[in-house]
Amino acid sequence: MAPRPGTKFVTAQTRLAGPSHREHLDLLAVVDLCARRRAESLVLFETLGGWTRSDDSYVALTSPDDPFSRGDPIASAVRRRFASAAHRHAWHAELWAARMPLIPGVDVLDRTATARAQINTDDLKGGDSVSRRLVYFLRLRTIVTELDDIAGGIDADLDPATRRVIDLVRTDLTGLLDGRF
Repeated sequence: MAPRPGTKFVTAQTRLAGPSHREHLDLLAVVDLCARRRAESLVLFETLGGWTRSDDSYVALTSPDDPFSRGDPIASAVRRRFASAAHRHAWHAELWAARMPLIPGVDVLDRTATARAQINTDDLKGGDSVSRRLVYFLRLRTIVTELDDIAGGIDADLDPATRRVIDLVRTDLTGLLDGRF
């Protein structure tokens, strides 16, 4: 199928966030998009999973002076919410992996590992539990904004699979932000 007149294609070297509505991602750019988003989802899954296992992650849930107690019903509710969110991020990683095009000669696992190495997680590790959660929610908002930008550049007729994954993940992340989990 010939491209539409005036269509500009985005290559793998082009920045993925924010393409105009006239650009379409080539296959290598889709691989890079999926690898980056999969890596990001895996990092969030592991981070939130670690928070739910760590005794010091939920200090200051009721007040800054309260020590963490496994018997605390508020802490237990927050732990369940973040455990649920961790599993949602694992599901997002699976969606991105399933969407990733398999191209002969292109190592998708290597691209995911490379993308993962470029993700800064220091902000999710430092500070107290309250500041880490704030950073997590700010990160979710950033991801939703980036997905909106990327979705604007993907023609649902030319690449419905990528658009569908973006829409699913975006809707789910919006639900996490709104507390629907």
